[in-house]
Amino acid sequence: MPVAPASTGHRGLYMTLGALIVVAVLVAAGLYIPKMSRTHAASGSAQPLAPTPIPTAATAPDTTAAPPAAAATTAPDTSTPAPDATPAAATSDDTAAKPSAASTKASANVGQAAPANSAAAQLAAQQAAREAAQRAADDQALEQLDHDNGLLGTRISSADAILDTMKKSQAQAGYGLRGDISSAQERLHMNSAKLDAAIQNRDIKGAKHFMELCDRDMDTIDKFLNR
Repeated sequence: MPVAPASTGHRGLYMTLGALIVVAVLVAAGLYIPKMSRTHAASGSAQPLAPTPIPTAATAPDTTAAPPAAAATTAPDTSTPAPDATPAAATSDDTAAKPSAASTKASANVGQAAPANSAAAQLAAQQAAREAAQRAADDQALEQLDHDNGLLGTRISSADAILDTMKKSQAQAGYGLRGDISSAQERLHMNSAKLDAAIQNRDIKGAKHFMELCDRDMDTIDKFLNR
């Protein structure tokens, strides 16, 4: 049977060819893959950089708005948390309550002060009325003193005229006027001047005092003159 050996020989041939093909594929892969890796790496490193376009007036980017955006992006948050409004509201309530209490106290004080003010006004009115009455009485007294002083001045002038005539007559005869009469005349003129000053200064008490002194001296002179 000669066919059996031929089949065995082809099988060995096929196995040998297959093995050779596998070896060749492995060798080719081992040679080709590193080469392709080096080629891609070289092409990547040798690729020229794209030129950067120079901005023109029409295409220049607007850089004015960029800093605020950057500042807004990078600025730290410095805002502080808003305080709680509850204490402020409570304080406002307390403040609103205090004026109410103060208003109540002020109203009470006004109610208490009203009678006191009324009494003070009445006292002031009474004091003013007394002062007005006193001024009226003083004016009347001064008017009377001024009238009496005018009459006294007439009496003094008349007495001076008589005494001056007597002095001249007695001087020619070689003797003088009585001493007590001369002293009374001098005191009369002195007290009369003080009386005028007191009336001018509205000194009623002093004017009355000097009027009494003048009347006393005037009476002494009138007795001497038999008037």
